Amino acid sequence: MFLSPGLSVTVVPGTHVYGFVQLPIRQYVNGEQLTPRWSTTLGVGFDL
Repeated sequence: MFLSPGLSVTVVPGTHVYGFVQLPIRQYVNGEQLTPRWSTTLGVGFDL
């Protein structure tokens, strides 16, 4: 289960930049497993 706060900003009409961070709020792992402490996503969106 993750908490994902984010932001989206319109830079020009029809184009926006967005980003969010995923923070785990609950993890259940067994033994030695790799799990991320956090992750992030950045992108650009275009309206067609």
